[in-house]
Amino acid sequence: MVTSAALLGWMAARPAPAVEVVQDQIYPGDTRLEASELGVAFTVPSGWRGVWPGGSEGFVLQPESDPAVHILALGEEGTRAELAAMMGAPVDLGEGFSLDPTGAVTERGQVLIGRYRVRGGASELSAYAEALAGEHGVAIAYVLIAPSELLARHETTVGALVASTRLEAPGGGAPSAGASTAEGADRWDTYLRGKHVVRLYSGSNYTEEEHIWLCSDGTFQRTSNSGGYGGGASGAFQGGGAGRWTATGAGATGALTLHWPDGSTSRYDLRWDYEENHLYVDGKRWFHDQNEVCR
Repeated sequence: MVTSAALLGWMAARPAPAVEVVQDQIYPGDTRLEASELGVAFTVPSGWRGVWPGGSEGFVLQPESDPAVHILALGEEGTRAELAAMMGAPVDLGEGFSLDPTGAVTERGQVLIGRYRVRGGASELSAYAEALAGEHGVAIAYVLIAPSELLARHETTVGALVASTRLEAPGGGAPSAGASTAEGADRWDTYLRGKHVVRLYSGSNYTEEEHIWLCSDGTFQRTSNSGGYGGGASGAFQGGGAGRWTATGAGATGALTLHWPDGSTSRYDLRWDYEENHLYVDGKRWFHDQNEVCR
């Protein structure tokens, strides 16, 4: 038995699971988001909020303290060369707004940097962009748009967004519908290898949290926590362990089995919803996140 304070401290120390972004939902600062269909994940900066407006192709971020400042997160298919060429030319943002380059595109390591004058606004606006191209043909650009006198104040936030970004194969590496099992493309043991999968539940004064780190060498680590309060009493439970894991099945359904050192097993039924692009374990929605424990 552990105290509620100890449980909350343990939870705060764990890396937050990524949330699949949906339209018209506002996400607060420090939320880890992913668009698995595009293969992009990033973290909303602290003190900011973000939303993917319905009908828009871009994600909009705004500081809570300054509504005149915005960052647009724009994902595109393309190579680094194509991205550099796009950033070096005028960019049409739609609705009468465009970005006109004020200089050549520069580089900071793998990051491309551009500066612009914004046309179409009622006031004088400037823009600063940092962009990154991944190895799977997906690129993302973060475009800061602000009154000229405020631009420099928020440029470090763009750099933090880039630093938090992870680019993967589009679809998040999920088991692919109709792929050849012989190629291993739709096998659950291939998909789960090296993953960190998470389930979170909260309701009726009760919380549950379960993490499973599935290492590439066939071992796993698992932690589970639950807690609740009511009637003037509070309590929490924490458990965990390690062993070896196996997975069977291909395509939309499969099974994960955890093999414990004492010879017992824990089995989970797996399902991938291709329409929602979500993972379900024993009928419940789970998330996958970057594995910080093992590869």
